[in-house]
Parts: sequence; structure tokens; C-alpha cells
Amino acid sequence: MHNNLLTFIYVIILQMGPYFMKPNNEEIKKSLYQIKEKTNIMLVGDSVLDNFYWLTNKKRDLKQQLEDMRVSKDSNIYNFAVDESETKDILPGKVPSHQYQYERNNEGMEGYPVDIQDGKVYPIKLVEEIVEKYPNSDNVVILSVGGNDGRVTLPLLMDKTKTFQNVVDKMINAGFKDNFIKIVETFTKLKIKLVVVMVYKPYGLLIPGRGNDVNSLYDFFRDFYNETCKKYKLPLIDLSVTFNYKDPTHYGEGNGISPIEPSNKSSQFIADLISNVITDFNFRKDEAKVYSGYEKIEINKI
Repeated sequence: MHNNLLTFIYVIILQMGPYFMKPNNEEIKKSLYQIKEKTNIMLVGDSVLDNFYWLTNKKRDLKQQLEDMRVSKDSNIYNFAVDESETKDILPGKVPSHQYQYERNNEGMEGYPVDIQDGKVYPIKLVEEIVEKYPNSDNVVILSVGGNDGRVTLPLLMDKTKTFQNVVDKMINAGFKDNFIKIVETFTKLKIKLVVVMVYKPYGLLIPGRGNDVNSLYDFFRDFYNETCKKYKLPLIDLSVTFNYKDPTHYGEGNGISPIEPSNKSSQFIADLISNVITDFNFRKDEAKVYSGYEKIEINKI
């Protein structure tokens, strides 16, 4: 009886042995990876995020500012944004200007993540790859797009017979609203947290004598972004009430003064707001909120 009991115990130990054995290094790494807290911040859109070219200190662009802030113990920042992007460019991808590609190389900065076949940046595909690689991470997409849709139609206001409504109508007819909603819906189907950024007003309101029309255009932008974020329960960073359109230090001057690009100073405003959203907004429970300001960040429900 005693021998039979020992034999039985010995057989059980042999069968259960793998469960008690110390795992090898790869198994340890895999286990740690599953519980690891990582934040991947992916910038998608236009030069509000891909802002290096217009900065006095190009290497202190938004990506670098976010990296320096370390919004989590283990955070990675990816720039999938391309200067000059409109809403029509996000889903099909866009080829970065050779000028911007050259300047990145000239400054010793990381290049655009272009496709080797056609030279395009495909932000949706790139985000999907990050989500697949880090399925248990905090994957956050910062989306800034729409400002260039306004930029290409704003010259209509040079004609004194036109109003902001003509600009809005042309934008809508060109697909601004439909494109934006498709982008948002595409991202919300992925396992990511989406943060929407609303563009700032241009320095000096850009067109002399048409300030009221420019302000009305941004009222249209704000209503649309608020409505969209409320529908999809998303956080909104409102730069139109963050940048001071009368303060030239809030606008780019790296390659000549640009009234429609950020400066190193205002780029830090954007970085601070992004960090604030990530630490404050509960993507599972919160309704839509809007974040704005720089000396004191304001948070309001939409």
C-alpha cells in the first residue's frame, strides 16, 4: 500500500511538473508584457501635430515635447501626422512634401513612416499596427484635421461679396463633414482612445477687415466639433480659445513668420493639453469634455 501511494505521487509529480517549473526568460517576458502599463500616443493629422518645420527650434517639436513629459512610466510617441493634410487625406494616405522630408533629414530628425511602395503615410494602417503589436497597452490617437480644409477655402473672403457661409458651403461640398465623420468612425472601431483637436484661429485673423467672418467660420468649426465629440463621447482640445490670435509668439517663425502654424511656445500648450486629457478623461465613463487654455487649463462638459 505504501509503495503504491509513492508510485501514485511520483506519477502526479511527473504530470504536473511543467506547472511548477520556473518559466524560461521568454515566458517571463511574455507574462510581464501582458500586465505592462504602456501608453502609445499616436499623432494623426496636420501641422498642428506635425509642426517641426515652422518652429524656431525644430528638434523641440510636439513629439519631442511629449516624449520629455513622459505622460506614463512607459510611453511611446509616434508621429503619423503629415503637414498640409486635409480630411480627404487621412483614410487614403498622403505623400509628405519633399521639402518637409528634406528638412527632417537635414535636422537629423526621424523621417516620416512612409510606405516603401508609394511613399505615402497611411495613418490608419500605422495605428492598426501599433494596436496589434501592443494589444494590452493604452493606445491613444490624437487627431487634428480640418484646419487645412478651411485654409484652402478661406481665400474666398478676399472677395468682398463673399461671406463665411460661402466658405462653409464650399468646405461641406468638398466633403469636409463627411470625411471627418468617416475618420472618427474608423478610429472608434479600433481598440484605441481618440482625442480630437480643434484648430486655432490664425494670427491677426489673417484677412484684414474680415475678422467677423473669420470668427463666424470658427464658430462653425466649434459647433461641428462639439456636436461630433458629444455624439461619440470624445474629449476635445479646443485651440481656438487657447491660442491668442493677437500674440505673435503663439505662431510659427521657424521659416519666416507663419500666421497659421504653432510656435515652440504654443506647441507646449498643445502638449500640456494632451497630457491633461490622457490623465483626466475616463474613456469608459465620461461624456464629452472640452479642454482649453495654457496658463490655467479649463475643462468643461460639452
